This record gives sequence, structure tokens and C-alpha cells, in this order.
Amino acid sequence: MMLMGLASAVLAVVAVAVVMRGGTDRVGTITAVVAAAASITVTAATAAGRSPRWAPPEWDVPLLPLLTELGALTVLTARFAHRGRATTAVLGAGATGLATALLVLRLFRPTSWPAGAGACGLWTLAVLAAAAVGLHLRFQDGRRERHAAESLRAQRLRLARDLHDFVAHGVSEMVAGAQAGQVVGADPAQAAMLFQRIEQAGQQALATLDQTVHMLDTPEAVPRAGLEELPALVAGFDAVGPTRAVLDLDPALTGALPDDVSSVAYRTVAEALTNVRRHAPAAPRVSVTVTRTGPDTLTLTVTNRLPTTAPAPPRSAPAGRGLPGLAAAAAAIGGRVEAGPHGADWRLRARLPLRPRQDHGATGGS
Repeated sequence: MMLMGLASAVLAVVAVAVVMRGGTDRVGTITAVVAAAASITVTAATAAGRSPRWAPPEWDVPLLPLLTELGALTVLTARFAHRGRATTAVLGAGATGLATALLVLRLFRPTSWPAGAGACGLWTLAVLAAAAVGLHLRFQDGRRERHAAESLRAQRLRLARDLHDFVAHGVSEMVAGAQAGQVVGADPAQAAMLFQRIEQAGQQALATLDQTVHMLDTPEAVPRAGLEELPALVAGFDAVGPTRAVLDLDPALTGALPDDVSSVAYRTVAEALTNVRRHAPAAPRVSVTVTRTGPDTLTLTVTNRLPTTAPAPPRSAPAGRGLPGLAAAAAAIGGRVEAGPHGADWRLRARLPLRPRQDHGATGGS
């Protein structure tokens, strides 16, 4: 009987090594179930050959193999509760947990079923503790995985917004320059200017692509365009196409805003100008106003004349998501974006906080 107990303990330790090394896959589960079955068999054989009395473990049962087996089975129960899939967790943890609860029967043969059930119930507390530890670790792993997935999704959304808001603006400038080149005629000076504008817009789009890819590795090291770049942005728009663009920017705001607010402000203007190119290409004028309203609010307004007729949709142009993206970016820092008809004009207005806020309850709409 002593050799059987020693073999059962060795098998339980081997099962722990297999599960810890190879995981709770099919081989690990089978090994753990075999170890649990062997432990239950030895327990049954030991209890069947014992008289109904207490047997001190140092006299009747080798204590070291028993404790070793108890520890190994407890580790297996916690491991399967932690790492096992639904089926393997129930099978592995259930088998090893049952073997752990029955180990007490190697110490004595109960005189009645209630006595045996009570003794096994006390040892079941160790099984429950091991399972609770495993389930807690399982919950922590799941929370970390969800957090990683949410971070990855947020990064993808940020990349998508950058590509839409910045690259799309550069591409729209290139398209506008190409369209203007069709009516330039034989004027080489104007043609050279248009080609230069197209080249600049393409270089800007490529630079944004490079920054976006670089952000995958070092997101904090990539500088974001802000209010300081607004004059160049509006001037570039004004130089190509029939629509004149006018910027009214409070000089005191330049360089005085938090980086996230300045970046969202630039993104909002870029998206608004891109929408003018797409939806109101014949608008005579677009005005951009950036002012401080109150002690802690930045108000940004972009206004253009509504087209009298609906413009033809661009060829092969997918449905845009710029305004919802702007609303989400503004809401993330506690601001909001509104866009819609305003008399005979179309107006986009963003209100952004100049101070950090703990609760972002504002929402944006398009």
C-alpha cells in the first residue's frame, strides 16, 4: 500500500509537470485525469483495507507522499480553473478536485456515511480555495486581454481618423489642382503653380502616412499638427480652386493650447475644408474663425455658402465618416461638434475645453 501511495504521488507530480509545461491541452488533460483516477483508486484501496478507526498518518500512512500528492492535485485544480477551456476546465479541475477531497479517506475509515461526507467536505475547502485562485487569475487574464483589445481598437480608430482627416485633405487638394489644371489652358505660369500645389499636397499626404505608420511604434513621439499650422492649411486651400478661404485666428491662442485641443482644432478645420471641396466645390467663400469664448472654451466655426444644386458625387468615393469621427475626438477631450444648415450657409462649429476635465459628458453630432 505504501508503494501505491508513493506511485500515486509521483504520477500527480508528473501530471503537474506536463500541465505546467504543455498547458491544459488534450495531453495535459488526459494526464491529469489519469493522475486523479490513480489517486482515487489508491484512496479507495487504502480505505477498504482499513478498520473503522482513526489512523495517525505518521504510523499508518506515509505523510510526505500524501502531502506531496495533495499539493500536486491542488495545483492541478487551480491550473485548470485558470487556463483550461470550458470542457477541459470542468473535466480537469473536477477530476483533480474530487481526488483531493477524497484524500482524507486515506487517514481513516469513517464509521458512517455522514462522518465520511463531513471529512471529505472539510477537505473540499482546499479544492474550493484552489479553484477560486484559478478563477481569479482567469478573470485577471480576461480583463487584461479585453484592455489590450480595447487599446488596439482605439489605436486603429486613431489611425483611421488620421488617415481620413489628414490624408484625405491632401488628396482632395491634389484632386482640386488636377481639376483646375483642365481649365488653365496654355498659361505655363498657372500650370506650373498648380503642379507645385499638387506636389506640396502629395508630399504632405506622404508625410502624414509616414507619421501614422511611425505612430505604431512610438505613438507619443509623433508630433500632431495644431493651430500653428492652420494659416498654412487655409492658405493652401485658398490657392487652389475657385473658393476663397479666410482665416480669423486669435494670435493669443497660438502656442497656448493643450496639445490634444490644438490637434482636434486643426483636424476639425481640415475635415471642414475637405467637405467644402467635396460637397460645395463652387462655393465662393469659406470662413474659418477660431476664438476664445469665455475663460475655458475654444470655439471654432467654419462657414460656407450652401450649394444651390447638389454636386455630382465623386467617382469611386466611399461614404465619409469624418464628422462622426470629429464628434468622437471632441467628446474624448470634453468638447462637442455641431454641423448643419445655418440660414443660407452650412456651418460647422466645435466647442473645445481649454482646461482638462474629469468627466466628459458632452456629445457631438453631425
